[in-house]
Amino acid sequence: MIHATLKNLPTEDICIHLSIDNHPKQYLCECGSASLLGKKDCLNLAAIFISHTHIDHFVNFDTVLRHQLGSGMRVVLCGPRGIAKQLQAKLRAYNWNLIAENELQYEIREIQNERHIKIYQVSPSKWNLQLIGEIKGPVLYQNEAVEVRFTILDHGTPSIAYSFQEPDAVNFQKDEAPIAPGPWVKMAKAAFLANSPETPINIQGQHYPAGDLFSYFRLKTGYHLGVVMDHLASSGNHEKIMKTFQNADQVFIETYYLNEDRELALQNRHSYAQASAEVMHRAGVKNATPVHFSRRYTEEDIQVIQHQFKAALE
Repeated sequence: MIHATLKNLPTEDICIHLSIDNHPKQYLCECGSASLLGKKDCLNLAAIFISHTHIDHFVNFDTVLRHQLGSGMRVVLCGPRGIAKQLQAKLRAYNWNLIAENELQYEIREIQNERHIKIYQVSPSKWNLQLIGEIKGPVLYQNEAVEVRFTILDHGTPSIAYSFQEPDAVNFQKDEAPIAPGPWVKMAKAAFLANSPETPINIQGQHYPAGDLFSYFRLKTGYHLGVVMDHLASSGNHEKIMKTFQNADQVFIETYYLNEDRELALQNRHSYAQASAEVMHRAGVKNATPVHFSRRYTEEDIQVIQHQFKAALE
């Protein structure tokens, strides 16, 4: 399962920390000013995902950088077109005469469009950008524990919504099987996932069609979590959100404005409580969480937004 922890208070900028069961690495979505983000949260990061580089989503990167200096880490940072030079500008704003080249390195995956990602790397002390490759989407990042895809939303600037999907798993029901577990289980699992019932499975010298063993296995669908940040509450954006996060287990979605401030939301190319809730409902999201509220609001106003969001879901 993917576990998400908000590192910001309701009145602060957005920052979400992700961890995955039985997986040593962690992930960060957004780098807004967040008082709950500590050094430990930054030292085991495999990747950082930035929706766009408005100040309330990127200002706290310097804190992350400060915690990672000297660690020898190589951290992947993903974001929209232009983020490579923006990150380089942040890095070059400081004097690095006392830092070694191997103390830290960033790999930047800059999303050009839905199917094209450029990969750069930067390292101290000059932090020169080096183009090292390209990826043909839609998969932005992948390892044995998670696959990250994305869609590009309109916020007056490209705003990336990220989809984190665990791989499906097959569990052997050993209490139901009349055959003792052994090396055959791994082969049968592979045939189960590939839907290949004719595959012969050798068990103690006897061959069985894999299909005869399928009843002893259960498919566990991988957990699907989404992070949907700033976006105009428009039909085009909503179609992309519904397609990307259909039946997701959990989605954090920006709910920047009260329903009463709908016109202000549209003017500033944001969403509001009812619109965010309705698109989550239409997408069939199991657990939708409103986040990222305008700093014009008090804590009491934010509670009203959360109530409006919940009411629109029902």
